[in-house]
Amino acid sequence: MKLANAYDLSINATGGGSSGQAGAVRLAISRALLQVDNNLRATLKAEGLLRRDPRMKERKNQGSREPVNASTSPSANRKSGFSNASPARPRRSSKTAIENRRHFFEK
Repeated sequence: MKLANAYDLSINATGGGSSGQAGAVRLAISRALLQVDNNLRATLKAEGLLRRDPRMKERKNQGSREPVNASTSPSANRKSGFSNASPARPRRSSKTAIENRRHFFEK
């Protein structure tokens, strides 16, 4: 691409961090170049300049400081008082182990 110094840009980016803003500016410039010359699509796509970062901030539970799925993480369970100190009871079956495996021996 021989477009260096071909355009004069002035960009204001707000929100997010410096890395997120840099990625947004890079994507915006790539999309603007596509509007000017659609033949650049293959080159921009090969360089990965048309990909948006799909990561988003997780939404929060209403009235909570934690994300929605925080209750499923082990550290969140530790904070809320749940522990794995006592093991779960073994499952009880009405059949014996031999009766459960009888179908392996019958033909």
